[in-house]
Amino acid sequence: MDTESPEAPQSSDKSNRTGLDRLLLIGIAAALVLLLGLAAATLGITVKQNSEGSESAEAAQEVVAAPAEVTVADREAILAALRTAVEIEIGQPVSFATSDVEAGGSYALVHVVVMRADGGEIDWASIPRFATAYEAGALDPISEALLKKTADAWEVVEVGIGPTDTNRDVWLSEYDIPAWSALEE
Repeated sequence: MDTESPEAPQSSDKSNRTGLDRLLLIGIAAALVLLLGLAAATLGITVKQNSEGSESAEAAQEVVAAPAEVTVADREAILAALRTAVEIEIGQPVSFATSDVEAGGSYALVHVVVMRADGGEIDWASIPRFATAYEAGALDPISEALLKKTADAWEVVEVGIGPTDTNRDVWLSEYDIPAWSALEE
């Protein structure tokens, strides 16, 4: 007859709980490190190693503009300008399912999921310019764009529809824009 002592399940439950507690603490620690990094980047603080090899935080030599809070009016104007450019590129009315808009100085970096105007998925295979990439699995659902604010409007400078690699770093370098994006990878 196989009998188990009542202590065995309790011991197993206790070790599972301890493991979950450790995972929770690791997650909290990772979140704190991420938040501290974002706060340091926003404040223009860098972490450098001194001559003894230990790390110290000091103000950055170069002033880098942090991403500005995007107003509702700017967000709407940015997305409207991008919508027009994307509609021209794919030849049909579109909407954006999700979007991330960051602005710094006179530039905005945008990531969107392009959808049909009615909110449905676009049939990329039916658009000659994108069909081959779509069928090869080389069309990412997220598109990106760089826009510049002029005196009276936001203008699309660059747009990447469905790129499998981000153009962000290329654009920041090409247009001499400080690395202000919270989307740094």
